[in-house]
This record gives sequence, C-alpha cells and structure tokens, in this order.
Amino acid sequence: LPAFWAAGIIATERLHNSVVLQRGLPRQPDVPPGYAEASQSPLPGCKDDMSVEADGFLRSHPDINTIEALLPDCNGVMRGKWLPRHKLIKIFDGELKLPKTALSLDIWGRDVEELVFASGDADGICRPVEGSLLPTPWSPGGEHGQIMLSMYDADGSPYMGDPRHALKQVMTRFQEAGWR
Repeated sequence: LPAFWAAGIIATERLHNSVVLQRGLPRQPDVPPGYAEASQSPLPGCKDDMSVEADGFLRSHPDINTIEALLPDCNGVMRGKWLPRHKLIKIFDGELKLPKTALSLDIWGRDVEELVFASGDADGICRPVEGSLLPTPWSPGGEHGQIMLSMYDADGSPYMGDPRHALKQVMTRFQEAGWR
C-alpha cells in the first residue's frame, strides 16, 4: 500500500470529521425522534440497521434533496456521484455501481489504459461506510447530504483497488504482528 493512499484516506476522513465538529452538527441518533410512531418509512423496505441510519437521516433533514456519494481513489481524490434524495435506499441495498477504474485514475483524472482494457471497465458495487451519512452545511441552502462509500466485487468480496480495503488489509497485518 503506497503511503499516499493511506495519507489520502486519513486526511479526507479527518477533514470530513473536523468540518462536522466545527459546524456543531448533531450526531445522528440511534433511533430518530418519532421513528417508532411513524406509520411509514421514507425508505420503503428498510432491511437492516444501515437502512435505519438512512431513514433517521432523511427524517432529521427533510430539506436535503441531493446526496453526494463519495469514495477516495488511489490518489486520495474523491470520486462518486450525486443522487436525488429518493435514491438513497439504492446505496443501502447495494444497487449503486461505479466503474472500478474510477478508483485507479491518474492524478489528472485520466484512465490508466492498461487497467481499462484488462477489466473492460467493469462495475464495482458501492456500499456505505457506517456512520458517514451526514449533512453538508457548506452546500448552497444546506440542501446536500454526503455519504462515504467502499467498493466491492460482484461476489461481495472487498475490491482491492479501493484504498480503504487496502489500508484495512495492512492494518490487519500490523495487528497480527502485534503492532499497535
């Protein structure tokens, strides 16, 4: 794992967390107010705790109409897409797909041709990083939310071109060696 991958991931998450803390944003409650009394969820078919997180977010932030779904590439540059509010459930159901090569662009944002031709520009499945769904108060009118993603292969295994998974693998080896 190149050091710049780890540095990029860590710097991105520190920036995200510091902005949230500086703005005094509330942490998302485990069960949002009114959730138990609600007759219908804004996210039909909530299947798990992660979907409950999304449901609570939408209830707590009714003015948010766009979700920025982001994941860092191998250079620490954020890649992803904007989705309308009603498509948030697609992320939590594992239906959001992005090209795997989006994580291996060069620093100028160009495809690394050898990787595109080797993979045929296959899609990876993007899943949310738990606890990363937050409002972005710096967006115009406070109408955007943001969620961090990790990419997986079609069989559900971590996509090793995702710097987050590569970092986890290195950290696991450190822990197995007794390093902290």
